[in-house]
Amino acid sequence: MHVDRSRFLFLTASLAAAACNQPRPATGPDTGDAEPARSGDRSSDSAEQGEPEPGDPAVWLEIEPGTEDGQAATKGADCDNSAGRPGGCTLSPPGSHCESFQSTMQVCDSFSRFMQPRAAEAAVACLQAASGTRQICDLRIWDQCTSAGLQATCIEAETQSKCNVISDTCGGSLSRFTCQQALSAVQPQHIRRLANCVEEHCEVSFCVTDLSWI
Repeated sequence: MHVDRSRFLFLTASLAAAACNQPRPATGPDTGDAEPARSGDRSSDSAEQGEPEPGDPAVWLEIEPGTEDGQAATKGADCDNSAGRPGGCTLSPPGSHCESFQSTMQVCDSFSRFMQPRAAEAAVACLQAASGTRQICDLRIWDQCTSAGLQATCIEAETQSKCNVISDTCGGSLSRFTCQQALSAVQPQHIRRLANCVEEHCEVSFCVTDLSWI
C-alpha cells in the first residue's frame, strides 16, 4: 500500500494540534495573595498583545456570532470572499536543513487554486510571515495558516443547511459556524469533496489542507 508521507505527517500534526487545543477545565481563581489589577497594568498588557505573530491573518476576521464587537458586525455586510489577491509563495528556509519545506511550498502554491481569493490571501500571508524562521519547517504551520484563511472567510448563507446536517452528524463536536467557515472558504467545485471529508472526520483544518494534494 502506498502512503503519501506528507499527508501522513500532516494528519499526525493535525491530531496533535487538536489534542493541544482542547479546553482546560475551569478552576476557581486563587485570590489569596493577588493584588488588585491597576489600570496601568491593563494598558501595558494591551500593548504587549498588539504585536502580530506569524500566522495572524492580515485581513479582517469573521468571528462567531455572539463574540463580535460593533465594528466587526457592521463590516460583515460588505464582506466578499472573491475580494483578495494572494501574494506569491516566495518562501525561504532558515538554513540548509528544513524538514517538509518543499511540501510547505506545495501547500502554499495550492491555496490560490482551491481557496476563495479572500481566504487564500490570508493563508499565503500567514506562510510569508513565517518565511526564514524555524516555524516554516514545522508541519503545524500548514494547520495554522489554513486556519488563518478560514478565519478571514465571510460566512455564506447557502452553507447553513449542509452544515446543520454535518454538525448533527458530529454530535455537536463541530460547530455549525466552523463548518460554514470551511465550506465558504473554498471554491465552489471543491465544496462537495470538502463537505464529505468534514462529515466523515468531524475535523476542518485537515480536510481543507487535504485539498492541496488533489
